Amino acid sequence: MKRVFLITLMVLLLAGVAQAKDWALKATWTPNTEPDMSYYTLYRTDGTRAVVSTCSHVTHPTATCNFTVTVADGTEPVLSFVVTATDTTGNTSVDSDPATFRADSKSPTKPASLLIMLQ
Repeated sequence: MKRVFLITLMVLLLAGVAQAKDWALKATWTPNTEPDMSYYTLYRTDGTRAVVSTCSHVTHPTATCNFTVTVADGTEPVLSFVVTATDTTGNTSVDSDPATFRADSKSPTKPASLLIMLQ
């Protein structure tokens, strides 16, 4: 009987844990114009520094990089990112200026005062 109670309690606790939500994002920046450019590394820097994507070098007016981040449902964290450039010999630039994104995964407030009547 104790086992059934403990298992039920654990299931209820796990069901109450916030679920995660994936956000598909796109970063853009002005690409480096040096002839020996190889790739860019995009980092998420809120909290700890973590690589979120490695992106190929392009010569277009704008470099883009698609990536996915995970945030907890019901939160509105401000995510921070930087990008670095790496050349063909492995030299890496300093961080770009940071860019931020506010992830809105909070549900809206429920509607109130619903009435139903004849038309």
